[in-house]
Amino acid sequence: TTSYFDPENYITDGSNRSPFAGAIAPRFGFSYDLKDDQTTVIFGGIGRYYDRNNFNNTVDELSRTINPIGVFRFSPNGAPREGLPTVQWNPAYLTRDGLLQLAATSTQGLPELFAVKNDARPPVNDQASIGIRQKVGIFQAALTASYIRGRNGYTNIFATRTLNGLGGCCNTAPLQPFGYANAIVGLDGLDTRYKAIYFTLDKNYTKSSGWGLNVAYTFSKGEQNGGDLFSLDAITPDAYGWRPRAGDERHRVVISGMVDLPLGFQFSMLNTLGSGQAFQVTDATNGADSGFNRFTARYPRKNCIKGVFAYCEVNLTLAKRFSVLGKEDQFEAAVDLLNAFNNKNFEGFDASFNNTIDPATGQVTDPLEPARIGTSTLTLPRRIQFRVGYRF
Repeated sequence: TTSYFDPENYITDGSNRSPFAGAIAPRFGFSYDLKDDQTTVIFGGIGRYYDRNNFNNTVDELSRTINPIGVFRFSPNGAPREGLPTVQWNPAYLTRDGLLQLAATSTQGLPELFAVKNDARPPVNDQASIGIRQKVGIFQAALTASYIRGRNGYTNIFATRTLNGLGGCCNTAPLQPFGYANAIVGLDGLDTRYKAIYFTLDKNYTKSSGWGLNVAYTFSKGEQNGGDLFSLDAITPDAYGWRPRAGDERHRVVISGMVDLPLGFQFSMLNTLGSGQAFQVTDATNGADSGFNRFTARYPRKNCIKGVFAYCEVNLTLAKRFSVLGKEDQFEAAVDLLNAFNNKNFEGFDASFNNTIDPATGQVTDPLEPARIGTSTLTLPRRIQFRVGYRF
């Protein structure tokens, strides 16, 4: 028993897992036209949303032991291949009895015990927004503020930490005689919060004007404690502390538009610009074990448009539509130039560092590499694709 784990709260025959009857999720919204002419409209809303993933967690609790997984690599003679053991193929494996006999020979390790908290609370999100829409000449502008607060998120933690649950992982000796390699228990302790301001400027496309434009800007901040499905790098989610969540991006601009050209052609574009998505970083300067490591986040270096943005993608399309059989049908031929400027939007950056000084070299033991070039990219290189379509 620890401050966060009581075994009695995970043992059940089902009778002490009462159904949750409090999932009342009211939602209210409003809009008010100040001049009754749709030029200035104030709008907003507030609501609560529940997640049902506790049902999935309960099924997972059972299925992991009922449906064990074994890995078999077949070969003609049963000889090792590339350093891995193989099983000589037997036609009997095409039958149920043959497969059962094969499964009984699995050399997989002991399974992990997953346990669900009897009184686990369902994840809940409270959301609120308020904004104003204003018509400005031929444009429609809108400014919206939004706030989302998430609580009771479900995550898995170790139940076998040393030092009465406050040390490192893991003391598994008491579990092995019962056929388990480790015990991982669910905890309803994930918290999230998200704040954002959205601005949009729209000019709808009309055939008479021959053009349309949409500009959307988002300024946001998303934070969380813990990990996601698993929070195994610290004792509890709270021990992680609040930090920007993976994927958090403070600034994002999306510009799309279209314009009619001579000879029935139409040009359109979709441009996405971002300040860069946060990635998780572990500070092991004070130690790599739980209680000593510190969890933070970093953002990639800005490497496009002279260091203004870290993410850039420009997609261009030239299309022509014309009728074939009559007024109702439409044939379209188009060419797309995707990632037109061949921007490299990286991910997979260095995710840990240790700023202690190595006495032998006088240098930092493990510095954090600058987030300039990652191990992979979020977007594909520049490419051209041709499309044809027919609507009727």
